[in-house]
Amino acid sequence: MPPIKTALRLAASLVAVLGCAAAPASGQSATDLTGCDRLAAPTGTDLASGSVTAPVRSLQALADRVGAGQTGCLASGEYAAPVTIIRRAGRAGEPLVLRSARGARVVVRGQLRIDKGADHVHVRDLVLDGSNPAGRASPQVNARWSRFEGNDVSNRVDTCFGLGDTVWGVADDATIAGNVIHHCGVHGTNMDHGVYIRQAARVSVLRNVIRDNPDRGVQMFPNADRSLVSGNLISGNGEGIIFSGDSDETSDGNIVADNRIVASKLRWDVESYWMPGVVGTGNELHGNCVGGGRRGAIQTPSIGFTVVSTLPLAACPLQDPQPQVPAG
Repeated sequence: MPPIKTALRLAASLVAVLGCAAAPASGQSATDLTGCDRLAAPTGTDLASGSVTAPVRSLQALADRVGAGQTGCLASGEYAAPVTIIRRAGRAGEPLVLRSARGARVVVRGQLRIDKGADHVHVRDLVLDGSNPAGRASPQVNARWSRFEGNDVSNRVDTCFGLGDTVWGVADDATIAGNVIHHCGVHGTNMDHGVYIRQAARVSVLRNVIRDNPDRGVQMFPNADRSLVSGNLISGNGEGIIFSGDSDETSDGNIVADNRIVASKLRWDVESYWMPGVVGTGNELHGNCVGGGRRGAIQTPSIGFTVVSTLPLAACPLQDPQPQVPAG
């Protein structure tokens, strides 16, 4: 597989503006609101309809007013709630989209949760500070075919992306692409990670910057299967990536390819952990630049994963992935 490209960017869509029937109450221009079916704004009220002329105030109210094939936009400002729960689903080819209005800077504070059955939900171009009084992972994803793209994600109390649960719902076919994922959790717990693939298959973690998290940048435990981690910068975390399992389940068939996994502060850049007598299979490393971990680059012996190829750090691109995320 080829090494990471020098510049990894998400393509920004160019939308032609054909006009708008009424001036929006939010203060956003008609151009900013192109493609928005419903709107939230700091000037709105949750008793409103959510139209561009009568926006709602909260992300919760916005999520409750959009459905398959619709886009809910947020005008510039801050939106805070202890938890926002997304219960409505999109469909294949017609996702439910929540995003910032074009050109807006939107900060969402509190836990964001996508519940079981709310499949095909896309979240884009937001600053997501998941810190919440309950001390839970955020975003917590328990639905299928979710997509997070172009977001700035942090959580000062726990893991950021929590993907799947045996009781609350699996997160199969999730995509985490082009985000900055940082400062997720509290030092000293050994449980706070940037991306935690817990109960999910076919997850794609692509072109993200995953940095400065207390524990793993990407944790696969106990049942992450057939997932792809590719094109990411994974730097300055407690550990970079771990393949692992418990006494009943193992993470199997995962590919980690063309990443830069460096400068882990506590242990190895790539490692594994298995319960006695139970080891995952089919996990592979391809063409990654790895090095600088406190205990070393790749744990040896490599148990439950195969190192197909690596690249020396000198061969790594000087530029990091540059996901297009909102300033924050």
